[in-house]
Amino acid sequence: MSSSKSHRQGSGSHKTSSGSKSSGSRSSGNKEYSSQSSESGPPGAQVRILVQPPNQIGMGDMVWPSVVAGARLYNMHPDEATYVFAMAVLVTPDEQVTGVHLGGNTAASGTVLPAEQSGRSGGSRSGGSSSSRSGGGSSSSSSGRSGYPSIFCHFAFTDLHVGDVGEYAIRIDVFIYKPSPTDPEEWITEFIAQDTTRSFAVYHERCAIERPTEDESRTLRRLRNSGERIPNTPA
Repeated sequence: MSSSKSHRQGSGSHKTSSGSKSSGSRSSGNKEYSSQSSESGPPGAQVRILVQPPNQIGMGDMVWPSVVAGARLYNMHPDEATYVFAMAVLVTPDEQVTGVHLGGNTAASGTVLPAEQSGRSGGSRSGGSSSSRSGGGSSSSSSGRSGYPSIFCHFAFTDLHVGDVGEYAIRIDVFIYKPSPTDPEEWITEFIAQDTTRSFAVYHERCAIERPTEDESRTLRRLRNSGERIPNTPA
Protein backbone atom coordinates (compact mmCIF):
# COMPACT_ATOMS: atom_id res chain seq x y z
CA MET A 1 0.00 0.00 0.00
CA SER A 2 1.63 3.20 -1.07
CA SER A 3 0.72 6.76 -1.66
CA SER A 4 2.19 9.49 -3.79
CA LYS A 5 1.08 12.16 -1.39
CA SER A 6 3.55 13.50 1.18
CA HIS A 7 2.57 12.94 4.79
CA ARG A 8 2.71 15.80 7.29
CA GLN A 9 1.75 15.70 10.93
CA GLY A 10 1.41 18.32 13.60
CA SER A 11 1.66 22.05 13.26
CA GLY A 12 4.31 24.71 13.71
CA SER A 13 7.97 24.51 12.95
CA HIS A 14 10.36 22.97 15.45
CA LYS A 15 13.45 23.21 13.23
CA THR A 16 16.72 23.44 15.07
CA SER A 17 19.78 25.15 13.72
CA SER A 18 22.44 22.92 12.29
CA GLY A 19 26.07 22.88 13.30
CA SER A 20 29.14 22.84 11.13
CA LYS A 21 29.53 20.17 8.49
CA SER A 22 31.29 16.99 9.41
CA SER A 23 31.89 13.79 7.52
CA GLY A 24 31.08 11.45 10.41
CA SER A 25 30.78 7.67 10.24
CA ARG A 26 27.65 5.79 9.23
CA SER A 27 27.45 3.73 12.43
CA SER A 28 24.76 4.76 14.89
CA GLY A 29 23.01 3.63 18.04
CA ASN A 30 19.51 3.38 16.71
CA LYS A 31 16.62 2.60 19.01
CA GLU A 32 14.19 -0.27 18.64
CA TYR A 33 10.58 0.14 19.69
CA SER A 34 8.14 -2.70 20.18
CA SER A 35 4.51 -3.42 20.84
CA GLN A 36 2.91 -6.52 22.28
CA SER A 37 0.06 -8.57 20.85
CA SER A 38 -3.29 -9.50 22.36
CA GLU A 39 -6.54 -11.13 21.29
CA SER A 40 -8.13 -7.83 20.23
CA GLY A 41 -5.09 -5.58 19.71
CA PRO A 42 -2.65 -5.33 16.83
CA PRO A 43 -0.04 -8.06 16.29
CA GLY A 44 3.08 -7.70 18.39
CA ALA A 45 5.92 -6.01 16.57
CA GLN A 46 9.52 -4.85 16.80
CA VAL A 47 10.62 -2.08 14.43
CA ARG A 48 14.15 -0.92 13.74
CA ILE A 49 15.97 1.19 11.17
CA LEU A 50 18.01 -1.02 8.83
CA VAL A 51 19.43 1.70 6.58
CA GLN A 52 20.12 5.12 8.08
CA PRO A 53 20.03 8.47 6.26
CA PRO A 54 23.35 10.22 5.53
CA ASN A 55 24.85 12.50 8.15
CA GLN A 56 24.26 15.53 5.91
CA ILE A 57 22.41 16.36 2.68
CA GLY A 58 21.60 19.43 0.61
CA MET A 59 18.16 21.01 0.86
CA GLY A 60 15.86 19.40 -1.69
CA ASP A 61 18.36 16.63 -2.52
CA MET A 62 17.33 12.99 -2.33
CA VAL A 63 17.93 11.29 1.02
CA TRP A 64 20.44 8.65 -0.07
CA PRO A 65 21.11 5.93 0.91
CA SER A 66 17.37 5.27 0.94
CA VAL A 67 15.97 4.93 4.46
CA VAL A 68 14.80 1.36 5.15
CA ALA A 69 12.95 0.14 8.24
CA GLY A 70 12.32 -3.46 9.22
CA ALA A 71 9.44 -4.78 11.32
CA ARG A 72 9.29 -8.19 12.97
CA LEU A 73 5.55 -8.92 13.23
CA TYR A 74 4.56 -11.66 15.64
CA ASN A 75 1.48 -13.92 15.55
CA MET A 76 0.59 -12.76 12.06
CA HIS A 77 -0.33 -14.90 9.08
CA PRO A 78 1.99 -14.24 6.11
CA ASP A 79 -0.99 -13.29 3.93
CA GLU A 80 -1.66 -10.35 6.27
CA ALA A 81 1.63 -8.68 5.32
CA THR A 82 -0.15 -7.04 2.38
CA TYR A 83 -2.16 -5.01 4.90
CA VAL A 84 0.91 -3.63 6.71
CA PHE A 85 2.39 -0.28 5.68
CA ALA A 86 4.64 2.45 7.08
CA MET A 87 4.70 6.25 7.02
CA ALA A 88 7.78 8.49 7.20
CA VAL A 89 7.44 11.62 9.37
CA LEU A 90 10.04 14.39 9.66
CA VAL A 91 10.90 15.19 13.29
CA THR A 92 13.49 17.14 15.23
CA PRO A 93 16.39 15.27 16.90
CA ASP A 94 14.33 15.18 20.11
CA GLU A 95 11.47 13.59 18.11
CA GLN A 96 9.11 16.56 17.96
CA VAL A 97 7.05 16.71 14.77
CA THR A 98 8.18 19.58 12.54
CA GLY A 99 6.19 21.61 10.04
CA VAL A 100 9.02 21.43 7.50
CA HIS A 101 8.02 19.62 4.31
CA LEU A 102 9.22 16.05 3.81
CA GLY A 103 8.88 15.49 0.09
CA GLY A 104 8.73 12.30 -1.92
CA ASN A 105 6.69 9.17 -1.31
CA THR A 106 6.32 9.02 2.47
CA ALA A 107 4.21 5.84 2.46
CA ALA A 108 5.68 2.37 1.89
CA SER A 109 4.13 -1.07 1.65
CA GLY A 110 5.75 -3.95 3.49
CA THR A 111 8.04 -6.25 1.49
CA VAL A 112 8.61 -9.77 2.80
CA LEU A 113 11.71 -11.33 1.28
CA PRO A 114 11.42 -15.05 0.45
CA ALA A 115 14.02 -16.19 3.00
CA GLU A 116 12.16 -14.37 5.78
CA GLN A 117 8.62 -15.65 5.29
CA SER A 118 9.14 -18.50 7.76
CA GLY A 119 9.95 -16.25 10.68
CA ARG A 120 13.69 -15.78 10.49
CA SER A 121 15.12 -12.80 12.26
CA GLY A 122 16.45 -9.86 10.27
CA GLY A 123 20.12 -8.95 10.50
CA SER A 124 21.13 -6.73 13.38
CA ARG A 125 23.02 -3.46 13.18
CA SER A 126 26.10 -2.89 15.30
CA GLY A 127 25.90 -0.22 17.93
CA GLY A 128 22.15 -0.53 18.40
CA SER A 129 20.51 -0.39 21.77
CA SER A 130 16.91 -1.33 22.38
CA SER A 131 14.05 0.17 24.31
CA SER A 132 10.32 -0.37 24.05
CA ARG A 133 7.36 1.78 23.24
CA SER A 134 3.88 0.35 23.39
CA GLY A 135 1.82 0.31 20.25
CA GLY A 136 -1.26 -1.07 21.95
CA GLY A 137 -2.39 -4.43 23.28
CA SER A 138 -1.51 -6.33 26.43
CA SER A 139 1.80 -7.44 27.87
CA SER A 140 1.58 -10.92 26.37
CA SER A 141 3.80 -11.19 23.29
CA SER A 142 2.75 -14.65 22.13
CA SER A 143 -0.86 -15.09 23.15
CA GLY A 144 -3.94 -14.59 21.02
CA ARG A 145 -3.08 -16.05 17.63
CA SER A 146 -0.68 -18.82 18.52
CA GLY A 147 0.45 -21.06 15.68
CA TYR A 148 1.03 -18.23 13.22
CA PRO A 149 4.67 -17.59 12.34
CA SER A 150 6.32 -14.25 12.70
CA ILE A 151 7.13 -12.38 9.51
CA PHE A 152 9.71 -9.71 8.75
CA CYS A 153 8.66 -6.76 6.59
CA HIS A 154 10.93 -4.19 4.95
CA PHE A 155 9.78 -0.63 4.25
CA ALA A 156 11.90 1.32 1.77
CA PHE A 157 11.62 5.10 1.29
CA THR A 158 13.43 5.74 -1.96
CA ASP A 159 12.86 9.39 -2.92
CA LEU A 160 12.59 11.46 0.26
CA HIS A 161 13.86 15.05 0.37
CA VAL A 162 13.72 17.81 3.00
CA GLY A 163 12.42 21.29 2.22
CA ASP A 164 14.45 23.47 4.60
CA VAL A 165 17.82 23.64 6.31
CA GLY A 166 18.17 22.41 9.87
CA GLU A 167 18.76 19.27 11.87
CA TYR A 168 16.20 16.48 11.68
CA ALA A 169 15.45 12.79 12.00
CA ILE A 170 12.86 10.61 10.26
CA ARG A 171 10.33 8.66 12.30
CA ILE A 172 8.87 5.52 10.75
CA ASP A 173 5.37 4.63 11.94
CA VAL A 174 4.09 1.14 11.10
CA PHE A 175 0.35 0.45 10.73
CA ILE A 176 -1.97 -2.39 9.79
CA TYR A 177 -5.19 -2.04 7.79
CA LYS A 178 -7.71 -4.45 9.29
CA PRO A 179 -11.43 -5.11 9.80
CA SER A 180 -12.98 -3.24 12.72
CA PRO A 181 -13.52 -5.48 15.77
CA THR A 182 -17.00 -3.98 16.15
CA ASP A 183 -18.06 -4.02 12.50
CA PRO A 184 -16.43 -6.58 10.15
CA GLU A 185 -17.59 -4.60 7.12
CA GLU A 186 -15.67 -1.52 8.25
CA TRP A 187 -11.89 -1.35 7.86
CA ILE A 188 -9.67 0.67 10.16
CA THR A 189 -6.00 1.70 10.30
CA GLU A 190 -4.29 0.68 13.53
CA PHE A 191 -0.87 1.79 14.75
CA ILE A 192 1.56 -1.04 15.52
CA ALA A 193 4.99 0.39 16.41
CA GLN A 194 7.65 2.90 15.36
CA ASP A 195 11.35 3.72 15.27
CA THR A 196 13.34 6.87 14.49
CA THR A 197 16.52 7.30 12.45
CA ARG A 198 19.62 9.03 13.73
CA SER A 199 19.67 12.78 13.24
CA PHE A 200 21.12 14.42 10.13
CA ALA A 201 21.83 17.97 8.98
CA VAL A 202 20.36 19.71 5.91
CA TYR A 203 22.33 22.54 4.26
CA HIS A 204 21.62 25.01 1.45
CA GLU A 205 24.40 23.58 -0.71
CA ARG A 206 24.96 20.06 -1.92
CA CYS A 207 26.95 17.75 0.34
CA ALA A 208 29.41 14.94 -0.32
CA ILE A 209 27.82 11.56 -1.06
CA GLU A 210 28.01 9.05 1.79
CA ARG A 211 28.14 5.37 0.98
CA PRO A 212 26.05 2.83 2.90
CA THR A 213 27.75 0.44 5.29
CA GLU A 214 28.32 -3.19 4.31
CA ASP A 215 25.20 -4.34 6.17
CA GLU A 216 23.15 -1.51 4.68
CA SER A 217 24.41 -2.33 1.17
CA ARG A 218 23.39 -5.95 1.67
CA THR A 219 19.88 -4.92 2.71
CA LEU A 220 19.51 -2.54 -0.25
CA ARG A 221 20.83 -5.15 -2.68
CA ARG A 222 18.37 -7.80 -1.46
CA LEU A 223 15.48 -5.40 -1.81
CA ARG A 224 16.65 -4.39 -5.28
CA ASN A 225 16.89 -8.06 -6.29
CA SER A 226 13.36 -8.65 -5.03
CA GLY A 227 12.02 -6.00 -7.41
CA GLU A 228 12.07 -2.87 -5.24
CA ARG A 229 13.18 0.25 -7.12
CA ILE A 230 16.14 1.15 -4.92
CA PRO A 231 18.38 3.82 -6.49
CA ASN A 232 22.06 2.88 -6.85
CA THR A 233 23.11 6.52 -6.57
CA PRO A 234 21.36 9.74 -5.56
CA ALA A 235 19.41 11.42 -8.36
